[in-house]
Amino acid sequence: MGFLEALQDPKISEIVLLGDVVLDPRGSGERDPILITRNVTITSPPGTPRSSLPALDFSFQQDEATIGVNVTVTFKSVMLKNMRKGSGLGMDFFGGLQGSTIVCIDVPRWRYMCAAADAALASANSYPRPSDLPGKNLVRLQNEYHRGTWYNSSLHYVSFALHVMSDNSESDAWLPGYAMVLRNSTRICQTYISPECESVKSLDQCQVDGVDAWLAAMDDDTQDESWKQKVAAGVASGVGAALVLAAGAFVWRRRRLRRRRMAWENEAADPATFGG
Repeated sequence: MGFLEALQDPKISEIVLLGDVVLDPRGSGERDPILITRNVTITSPPGTPRSSLPALDFSFQQDEATIGVNVTVTFKSVMLKNMRKGSGLGMDFFGGLQGSTIVCIDVPRWRYMCAAADAALASANSYPRPSDLPGKNLVRLQNEYHRGTWYNSSLHYVSFALHVMSDNSESDAWLPGYAMVLRNSTRICQTYISPECESVKSLDQCQVDGVDAWLAAMDDDTQDESWKQKVAAGVASGVGAALVLAAGAFVWRRRRLRRRRMAWENEAADPATFGG
């Protein structure tokens, strides 16, 4: 069983990432989204250090899942990557029906390109907390350590909430979409928008163009092997028994997402395993 199947299965209330998972982008946006009809948590094994959390890479997929009415999807102690090309906190993979919520707790949110830290902090602090999401928005800058790298002056959401509408725009007013709630979650950035780009384009367009250029650079077949990421695609479900749904591996050959489908090689998966 893959991640999408586990996410859709109403019998599964918890998905545990045993290693990094990269979602296959082939066909993204061309199929009907799955409907999530119950609360579900995506997390890491207990005791995993924050500095080495497993990553869930969304591969910039869009409209793959709809969160049902009054349903909450929680990401806890996992790293999220490549959720959207443009600016903002929304996750393009998801849409939402009335009362739906995405909660991120203890989550590093990795992005290839970001707006400058000071500007992002000022923008975050300008958002009023939606009246239907009690609490107070609190955002600050802090240094974040992850997988051997320090990300200095990272935007840290101590507590933050806003609404993401169905078109992935953001507001403090409710419109069809989902609520986004962040607790102890941090934006970590590989690089930042250049002042030169910012002077002639919008921040959002600079980010989209920067990500597209990054993906195009990885499209070169002569690139170094370090661009190829081997992924441990294991997930386990918490439904009362210790069930290992799959423990396999994929080799992701990164390709330009808009112009070429990615090449995937599925390696043999271990059989489902019961017991501790």
